[in-house]
Amino acid sequence: MSMSEPYETDSFDRPTGLIEVPPSWIADDAPYLSLPGGALSSPELVFSIYREDFDAAYREGTLFVLTRDPMIAGRPAYLSQLEKPISYMKAKPGVWFATGRQIAEIMAPKGS
Repeated sequence: MSMSEPYETDSFDRPTGLIEVPPSWIADDAPYLSLPGGALSSPELVFSIYREDFDAAYREGTLFVLTRDPMIAGRPAYLSQLEKPISYMKAKPGVWFATGRQIAEIMAPKGS
């Protein structure tokens, strides 16, 4: 979570070949929907937070990692809301959906 774009991790100031695809609590559903007392109970409120964070990442030309926790995202009201952020992101020119492996392969140092 130390950066907003993928990076190669170091160990004792030496490259490891391991690419970190950093998540962020802002794009994780758990803090909003599973806290005691239910911090935000509406999927619509969570979508608006995702949208704003995605828009900022899009403007900066960087990564947006949406994290969905199965115990939360599997609930019917929240599962149906997953289509909304995906459709919103797909509508932006140049957006690319990728697996962690695809991102790591692009980020890997040449000759790896």
